[in-house]
Amino acid sequence: MPSSRHAIILIPAHNEQVTVGAIVGQVRRRWNCPVVVIDDCSTDATGRMARSAGATVLPLTLQLGAWGAIQTGLRYALRQGYRIAITLDADGQHEPAYIGKLFQPLAAGAADVVIGAFPERASRARQFAWAYFRRLTGLKLEDITSGFRAYNHAAMTVLA
Repeated sequence: MPSSRHAIILIPAHNEQVTVGAIVGQVRRRWNCPVVVIDDCSTDATGRMARSAGATVLPLTLQLGAWGAIQTGLRYALRQGYRIAITLDADGQHEPAYIGKLFQPLAAGAADVVIGAFPERASRARQFAWAYFRRLTGLKLEDITSGFRAYNHAAMTVLA
């Protein structure tokens, strides 16, 4: 299981004041890891809500999008000495209860990056698009664009 000595939870957020506090709270109650919200130039109270729920907030001065926010979080994690970073979205799409399952392949040395997906929570359009993609390619992937990921130190270093 992730521990505060080695793992950090990163949550990119843009205008997620309605959900970010609950997500941060769920993660903090369940896992013994620091939570960092990367506030991607929100115009609402996202940063304040995340901070009041117990997260460290990294406010961006230029909107970078989800991937830019994740890279900012990865750089922060590396500077702070963390060996594992776990990311999830601030909108409640991902279940913090499954962070342990995401972490397991890293702990076993079986992967450098693990991508989790909750396809049943995706919009109908997204479900259709992925079904079409699977049919065209024959690949059995659920959602490689999911923001629910775990990175080991080697992957963090390359991706940051």
